[in-house]
Amino acid sequence: MRWLPLVGLLLLGSLAAQTPPVPQEPAPKPAVAVAVEPLPAITLLLQSERRLDADRVRRRWARLIGEKVGTEIAADGAFLVADGTQIVGGRDGVRWRLVSDPTPHPLPPAAVQYLDEEDAGQLRTHAVQLVVRADTAPKDEDAAARSRCYRVLGSVAAALLGRDVVGIGAAAHGTFEAFDGDVEDLEEDLLGDDPLQALAPSMVTSLVVFLASERQLVQEELERALGKEFGVSFVEPEDGSDSEHFVAVRDTMAVVGIGGELLMLELDAPRNPPPAALERYQDLRIRRVLGEHRQLLRVTTSGPVGAAAETKRRVACARVIAGLWGSDGLGLSWHCDRRLVPASEALPQQLRAEDPVAATLGERVVPVLVPPDPAAMEKAIATARATWAEALAQHRRGGELSVKFPFPTPGGNVEHIWVTVQTIDDERVHGVLANEPHDLGDWKLGTKVSAKIAELSDWLFVRDGTMVGGYTVKALEPPAPEPKPEPKPEPKPPAQGGK
Repeated sequence: MRWLPLVGLLLLGSLAAQTPPVPQEPAPKPAVAVAVEPLPAITLLLQSERRLDADRVRRRWARLIGEKVGTEIAADGAFLVADGTQIVGGRDGVRWRLVSDPTPHPLPPAAVQYLDEEDAGQLRTHAVQLVVRADTAPKDEDAAARSRCYRVLGSVAAALLGRDVVGIGAAAHGTFEAFDGDVEDLEEDLLGDDPLQALAPSMVTSLVVFLASERQLVQEELERALGKEFGVSFVEPEDGSDSEHFVAVRDTMAVVGIGGELLMLELDAPRNPPPAALERYQDLRIRRVLGEHRQLLRVTTSGPVGAAAETKRRVACARVIAGLWGSDGLGLSWHCDRRLVPASEALPQQLRAEDPVAATLGERVVPVLVPPDPAAMEKAIATARATWAEALAQHRRGGELSVKFPFPTPGGNVEHIWVTVQTIDDERVHGVLANEPHDLGDWKLGTKVSAKIAELSDWLFVRDGTMVGGYTVKALEPPAPEPKPEPKPEPKPPAQGGK
């Protein structure tokens, strides 16, 4: 194989420097959900806000698919109904939901890095995202079901097209295209047999690492680290070389060849949000990752659409990062999920798992949080202590129980940490840390600890899928929005005319 010309072209092309995915911080839960493949979805990027009119969308959808669309949820046939601010529908056994998000999330770098600057700039300026998403994901091996799912989603997306659309993409596959205004051509693609092929002819896979210090990509160091990780020899390619494992470095970029797979490594400047923006993240670890990183290390690759091919690319990206992981790693973020994964002792090994996305995102760790309302938190702690007997009864029945305690930090502060209970005696609880601590010295996830019952700040367990206790967890949840008052009817004008 003659790798050098291809490597040179890849290195000479510049990857667009863009903001990494902004992590969405979910409300803390007693049990961490297992990471799953993103649901099939098509996203329309709009230049301005649009009111979702269910009747109008229903009429357009019915015209495009050539059949009647019902106004009530049905098991058979097509239907479309309003559900609050969203629209839900179904056809051919595929249930979907349409959501309008007026907060334009930054697009992942991998979604636009292959576009020219004009098209990428057009996508970045969007103001609204319309997302039509399937309620369930087809099984990986069921290609026919996936194709049917995207045909239904494509027909719905076609019904939403308009001059306000600036871009469109298969969000689950991490690709977006700029829209040139030709509604008829795009509508034809979306109504075709394979709209996914039109939206995502190739899937982009990427993994971003947040670094605490600046690195350099050094040929010898990369060859040594990756050779140790993969157990093969990596070389610098030469003209005429047929090696399938190589590294080619140029400045802040490198191309890595692994068994025929090409991956791009890039060092990028930090994207530190202003301090005020960090306040919205309650998890102290996420604040640290976003606020203290000094450089980004991104690995990117692409290839054909399909679960098997995507899994292979994810494993390759994860193994490269595992081989290059060091003490300067603060956290990472996958292209397919907006959550940020803070660093932990287990993270490098999780990256070597058969499904590294699920392994890294499915870590059973409760966030280290700061309370937004101290008064509400004190009340929650008092309630937890007053109801301790219920938690103790759960433990004596042999059920799982978690208890939160305050522990002093080296700096003189206090950090509240969840503990998985092992034993309880008259005055103390004994167990292991269920959090990765923020500032507790050598303590880490799984460290054995013991604390006085009188000092507990919360307890919780799960019964029939429902959280029992968790008073501080509830205090951390945002308040429900107040209902808007119904508009008063305008007075009717007085009657005009005769008697």
